[in-house]
Amino acid sequence: DPVWASILRERGLTGLLVPVNACLPTVMANISRECIKIAQDNLAQVSNLTRADTVIVGLNWWHERDGLVNEGGRTVDNSDNRAFIAALDDLIDRLHSSGKQVVLIGPIAEPGWNIASTLSRQLAFGHKPDRPTFLPESDFARAFGPPIRHFEARGDIGFARPDRVQCPDERCYYVLDGRSLFSDSNHIAAAELQRFRTVFESALSTKREPQR
Repeated sequence: DPVWASILRERGLTGLLVPVNACLPTVMANISRECIKIAQDNLAQVSNLTRADTVIVGLNWWHERDGLVNEGGRTVDNSDNRAFIAALDDLIDRLHSSGKQVVLIGPIAEPGWNIASTLSRQLAFGHKPDRPTFLPESDFARAFGPPIRHFEARGDIGFARPDRVQCPDERCYYVLDGRSLFSDSNHIAAAELQRFRTVFESALSTKREPQR
């Protein structure tokens, strides 16, 4: 992430990107057994990085009720994001146990369709957009209000809230200032990441020591 790289560089720090492509970083529950194995391996390696004192956790927050499995491959009930919250809590606690401080990046409202490509074609050919370019904030709050409140209440992590940038009023925008926030259906466009710099910096500055 070029924004995080810039933030660390300005503070005289270095970072290491540990990707888990198409998987979650959590080990209690994930989208497949294979992903749990990958997450376990990554967690073990990160925990053993003695020079790394802070771990920034970024992940996709959108998961269906039956979209997660445990280590045994059995589907877990994710109603109201309960399994997802528990898995994130477990990951944070494991990182704390290895002496790491944690910054967690919260959810964003995703369009779910390739907004940059589709919308630009429609506008180029003089067509009105045929899909909404925002999500009502009430819908976002219905989906993520409980987990946001939960992680806001934890006093031992830094919690970055990109939704505070994306949802400035009663809408969570996919397009701001005439520019698509997304490069596809769910990834923030590289050119738009700077919008979130302040919330990232704030979370990094307010990260808490692990509770013992």
